[in-house]
Amino acid sequence: MNAERAKIVVEMIRNYVSTTDMLVSTKKLLLDIYQVLTEPDVVDGPQEGPAPRKKDLDPIADPPLVTGEAPIVIISCDASIKVNPGGPASVGVVIQTPGRQGIEFARPTRATTNNQAEYDAVYLGLTTYVDLHNNPGCPIHVRSDSQLVIKQLNLQINCQDPTLIKKRDLIREVANEIPVPVIFEWRPRNSTPELERANYLAQDLLGVARH
Repeated sequence: MNAERAKIVVEMIRNYVSTTDMLVSTKKLLLDIYQVLTEPDVVDGPQEGPAPRKKDLDPIADPPLVTGEAPIVIISCDASIKVNPGGPASVGVVIQTPGRQGIEFARPTRATTNNQAEYDAVYLGLTTYVDLHNNPGCPIHVRSDSQLVIKQLNLQINCQDPTLIKKRDLIREVANEIPVPVIFEWRPRNSTPELERANYLAQDLLGVARH
């Protein structure tokens, strides 16, 4: 590929990645191609001076989501369980992204306790958002009515249950990989329309009366 065509391809990749939502794996592939195309040529054989370095890849982020004061992404999570402990259980999630249409969904979960299910709701909410938006461009606030889960995620209280420890550490690992702050917030049960909706989504999927 000659230099002119490579320049055109690089610009196409830059524009596409910066304006299109895609799975993280897809974006990584495109950025890898971008990096290969922008690497300087290396001449074989001995050379004087320092060894050539790879050209640093310019960061490419999603465009700003909204104009206005302090935009945030809000992920409202809740869970429901028929028998605690025992199951079955389900989770409900409502995602609000500034400047974009809201997302809501319910999923069954293999959780056998209420606390496990509440952790699963946070995990599914956060990972679903990451798969849809590579870089939100503003902080993410994850809201749950479980004080135990939120305090454990914020390392405010200790966690002794091995299953909950694994879930907590996995969520914190996901949060640490996101290039914006992820804030875990406690809110009273059904205290916002989105938390109430998440609660009802989980209960409806499980087939229990709304409460």
